[in-house]
Amino acid sequence: MFRSADHALRFAFELEHLPIVARVRTMVNARAGAPRGLTKNDLHAQAALIRGRIECFPPLERACLKASFGFGLDRHTGTQALATWMISQQRIGAHRRWAYLRMVEQFFGRSSVGGINEIRGILKCRKMDALEKRKAVWQCLDGLHERAVGLAQREFVKAGLVPIPVGVSA
Repeated sequence: MFRSADHALRFAFELEHLPIVARVRTMVNARAGAPRGLTKNDLHAQAALIRGRIECFPPLERACLKASFGFGLDRHTGTQALATWMISQQRIGAHRRWAYLRMVEQFFGRSSVGGINEIRGILKCRKMDALEKRKAVWQCLDGLHERAVGLAQREFVKAGLVPIPVGVSA
């Protein structure tokens, strides 16, 4: 059993990201935070179960979890989907898509992305305006991330992957 939905998601995405040989080593050593006492096949099945549950989530929550916990293509498709959704919410032109994609990537901690000056340059606006837009995007993404992890927590409790949180009745 995992400690939380966050723990289970990190395990599943990290395990899928590793090459097969490293995956076996990780499962044996439980470096990814895997539950103790399970065989390699059990751990692989747990990761597949978690990923399968995520694929049944609504598209926005699924994209948020992939952007937050995923690697490589998962992270890229998640940030692309969230940027597209953010643009549709803001009712702006597609020429500003690049700036919103950068804001989403910054929210999820992608270090190779430039700072607020890059966003300001793309939007061709003052720094304070860029900061306000980024703050609005980040607040929206923060709420969406909380909703997605909460949904994952409920689903994983139903599946018996995580314990019922303290203070919550069954």
